Amino acid sequence: MNAKKKKQNTSLSATTLPAPSVTEADDNNHVAATVTAVTVVVPVWSGMAVRDRVDLLWAPDVTENYTDYVPVTASMVARNVSPTFSVPSTEIATNHEAAISYVVTPADGSDNESSDVYTLSIGEVQLLPAPTVDEADGTTISVGDNPDGVTVTVPASASLVAGDVVTVYWTGNAGDGTPTVSPETVSGNGTGKALTFHIDAGVLTADAGTM
Repeated sequence: MNAKKKKQNTSLSATTLPAPSVTEADDNNHVAATVTAVTVVVPVWSGMAVRDRVDLLWAPDVTENYTDYVPVTASMVARNVSPTFSVPSTEIATNHEAAISYVVTPADGSDNESSDVYTLSIGEVQLLPAPTVDEADGTTISVGDNPDGVTVTVPASASLVAGDVVTVYWTGNAGDGTPTVSPETVSGNGTGKALTFHIDAGVLTADAGTM
């Protein structure tokens, strides 16, 4: 979950898989704005099996959030090959930070596993203060205690001014767990103030057991 360009995760439980990596990134997790494509590599995990599904989650892209998936093949398992994704430049929002993670859906029907987040800087990034979730206890949200959903707050330190358009990105499980949050335009009396967004309880339910 992030506001405009800055990624901030609020966990519903611990993740179990390591973050992906980006082949083109330098040691500071940065790529140039002129990059033609980005290769995301998912590390091989213990128990990787044929027909496991790997969903890539990338936020924000040029149209909110980008997703893709690959199935694990017998050849990948036999050769211990990492699942990879090629994200084209047409889907990459430049001068932003992108939060990249993945979810594994095991073929045997066992619980999904989510990864830690890899934060990639593309071009020149202007960082904003991280948003917060008002109902969070540290980095944990209780789904049962929030039947009406939660409130994401962009702090006053973001120095918003009238006319700014602010978008919050909440990245969770594929589908209902990664909602499209409608942007908010800062009003005339909103200059210098905090801005809030509502996240429905259904999103929390879809993300239960993930970070």
